[in-house]
Amino acid sequence: MSTTAFISMAGSTGKTVTAITTACKLAADGLVVDVVDIDLQANPTSWLGYEEWNGPTVADVLRGKASLKEVRLPARYYLGRNADDEDVYKYLDRVRIIPASRETLSPLSVEMVGDRTLLDSLRDAFIAEAHSDPDQVADVRLLDCGGVDSPFNTLAMLATTAEEDFPDGGTGMSGVITCSAPGRKEMEGLDPLIAMLKRTAKLYNRPQLKLLSVVPTIVPTATGAPTKGERELRDYHFRPATGFHELLEVIEDEYADAALCGVTPPVRETRHVKRAFNEAIPLHFYRPTRDVAGDYDRVVEHQKARGLWPSTSRHAA
Repeated sequence: MSTTAFISMAGSTGKTVTAITTACKLAADGLVVDVVDIDLQANPTSWLGYEEWNGPTVADVLRGKASLKEVRLPARYYLGRNADDEDVYKYLDRVRIIPASRETLSPLSVEMVGDRTLLDSLRDAFIAEAHSDPDQVADVRLLDCGGVDSPFNTLAMLATTAEEDFPDGGTGMSGVITCSAPGRKEMEGLDPLIAMLKRTAKLYNRPQLKLLSVVPTIVPTATGAPTKGERELRDYHFRPATGFHELLEVIEDEYADAALCGVTPPVRETRHVKRAFNEAIPLHFYRPTRDVAGDYDRVVEHQKARGLWPSTSRHAA
């Protein structure tokens, strides 16, 4: 099992698409995956088929008014309307969503400032389910946080330490994954995140809280024939545009040792990601043959080879 939070201290780093494509890839490999939406914009919820969701949400779980099972929904995407004018959806095998809504999450961000006990509420919910209803526990739980510093980041970090109190002690690697585009604003968010992880681990006595992986995302690609100078640069599976190759090397050289599983292969910038988001279809179903889908597969395989993800499902076939 693995509980992982996707956190960035800068916005627009491709964090949500990385979380959802990771979920789809792991599910295709046979694992049961929960995507837990604690993004104030509720982007994972809308992307996985529940735009403007009015039912119970993760906020009810955090307030102790509902269990994870009572809130959990099967991930899906919209296909259109049938002859009877009914909405038709395609459901994703082994991917589930703990949904959010802006209206219910926003007040909680204020409440958590005054009530610090709420910061352990998601961790407590994971532990409670592991003890009372273990058949419901996913192989992997992916927590998608907003791209700003907020109490939800602390809540997510603490939740990744839940498995130490599971009946079997947990079996996988848990912690934080971050994304960084090769740009000044995005890269400046890496050091503050590492510092925040260290502070949180010390303040809450959670020494196991670690940065697991850094994913370079939204990398502009080069066009035209390679120059003589490019032939002397570090090889990637695609050609970064002029000036971005050096920034990628900075991410790799400076942060490889800061993350237990290092820096993954980079993900290229492409309009297909934005189109998939606009149409609320996960990338691997929207354009599965596009190069960027293969980039995300490389990310997951890199992490899996370093032991980040479980190799087999704990659920019966």
